[in-house]
Amino acid sequence: MKQLKDRLASTVIYLAADCPYDHCNPDYCPLFNVRQMPLEERVEWICGLNLEDLEYITNYHHVCLQWRSATDPTSVIKVVCSWCGTILQEGFEPPSHGVCVDCFKLVFSTVFQSRRIISATLLT
Repeated sequence: MKQLKDRLASTVIYLAADCPYDHCNPDYCPLFNVRQMPLEERVEWICGLNLEDLEYITNYHHVCLQWRSATDPTSVIKVVCSWCGTILQEGFEPPSHGVCVDCFKLVFSTVFQSRRIISATLLT
């Protein structure tokens, strides 16, 4: 239990430096006022929190980060076809990978055709 509390307190100290999303200090954040404290006072305040409060703050930031990433049109990641390199979606680097329609058709038609050949060979 103490190990969990220490780990959460360490995480909250990191989160209290600035917003992990855009490195600012939004006024709706539960750490808004804490971020304005001097560092020593901030650490002392965080270390005085109970486990429930530490869990709330870390969970809040986890959900907020996911929500802000999902709703921010500038956080769209570039997606390219793994097979041919066609850009499937413009966005920020590094790219994620997918498969374009043409490569999908090519791969699966080849797979189905080779299965038919194997099946025909096994049946003869």
